[in-house]
Amino acid sequence: MYIELFLLDNLVMDCLMLRIAAVLGAGRLPARRMLLASALGACGAWVALFFPPLVSLPGKAVSGLLFALAFPAKSLREYGHAAAAVFAAAFLTGGLVFALALCFDGGMRGGVVLASLPVRTALYAALAAAFLPNLIRRLRARRARAGIHTVVMLCAAGREYRLDALTDTGNALVEPLSGKPVIVAYLPELAEYAHIPIPTVTAGGTGILYALRPERLSINGREGEALLALSSVPLHGTEALLPPELAERTELGG
Repeated sequence: MYIELFLLDNLVMDCLMLRIAAVLGAGRLPARRMLLASALGACGAWVALFFPPLVSLPGKAVSGLLFALAFPAKSLREYGHAAAAVFAAAFLTGGLVFALALCFDGGMRGGVVLASLPVRTALYAALAAAFLPNLIRRLRARRARAGIHTVVMLCAAGREYRLDALTDTGNALVEPLSGKPVIVAYLPELAEYAHIPIPTVTAGGTGILYALRPERLSINGREGEALLALSSVPLHGTEALLPPELAERTELGG
């Protein structure tokens, strides 16, 4: 029965680590890929019991790089972000487990954390860990809604633009047909290319903004999908207004 518990414990911890890595910026992780990577990680932990070099620092570094492959990456840069997030999540979850082990006369033996936790304590720890990813998401979403400036890179009408955007909690604009979010910017040179009507409702009444579909769009280095609506007047204090939905989705990796 011991080996089943050992594998289950490692499977759960690996799933938690990958979820936290996704929240920290590694990107969206499909459930099947997370479970497969976690299962392989649990099996690897079992093999490491018979081959001590696998739990050495280089071995753990290689394991982290392999875990990063669970996240779909389109470029080496995206893989690097995923690897950094995986290592950060591993330090976070590993640190919590090690701290609990020390509180209950445990420690590190042969590269493995050993401790005898009371069942109630283990359940409380698991419950707290289950809410940790959502807590990180909320903190990052609150940071986005607080008005943090974001870098928007887009290509439209053959021109490249770099805009310093501000998350606008009042920007709930969407394209009526597709439901895609809408970024607002003052770029009068693109007016002739904007033909998609976007209904607006403000304190002064209703109106229409005209938008276009950028050829490429990225927010803080992450690709996104949105329309670009053109303001008829310059914006104050920023070059573009980002809807909270798009800012949060980008902050959370997906």
